[in-house]
Amino acid sequence: MIFKNILVVCFLATIAFMNVSYASGEKVFEKTCASCHSGGLKGWLSGAPAIGDKSDWSEFFDKNSLETMKSIVLNGENNHKAKGGCEECSDDDINLAVDYISSKSK
Repeated sequence: MIFKNILVVCFLATIAFMNVSYASGEKVFEKTCASCHSGGLKGWLSGAPAIGDKSDWSEFFDKNSLETMKSIVLNGENNHKAKGGCEECSDDDINLAVDYISSKSK
């Protein structure tokens, strides 16, 4: 019985952590990434694919892994600023945002 209770607690903790991570990724996205990746004028001008636009993102994901995407966002490349210009964001914050974008765009 104790083992069963431990398993239930571990399962619930995992679910809670996943929900916190997802919410945190969404929060970072809204704060940092949305200005370019929500399909507005700034995104159109920069050529940034909008979150949820599977056809725009498929070209990227066909050529690159999620880890490559995280590296580009963390370090900057071409027209993408390092960490999307968010100086106060940690690497973990940015990785959560990338996971969130990926979950909505694949």
